[in-house]
Amino acid sequence: MLKPRHYPRILRVLLTVAAVSYGMMLLFPPRLQAQQIEPHRANYSEVEPTLFMGGRVSEPPPGTVAVLNLCESEDA
Repeated sequence: MLKPRHYPRILRVLLTVAAVSYGMMLLFPPRLQAQQIEPHRANYSEVEPTLFMGGRVSEPPPGTVAVLNLCESEDA
């Protein structure tokens, strides 16, 4: 069992780890949080009329006739 004289040292270490973790979370927010903040932002761009290129979206842009999946995830 730890002796009472070690408590202040352990408390300082835990507070330091918590402060560093919190700072890292503020500097490098999780990607999920960024997606929740900007869900309306388009994840694709129009290369030519009716030809779009971009990332994963829940629905293709309006007027899309075909979709080519280049990632390794399953089609929805």
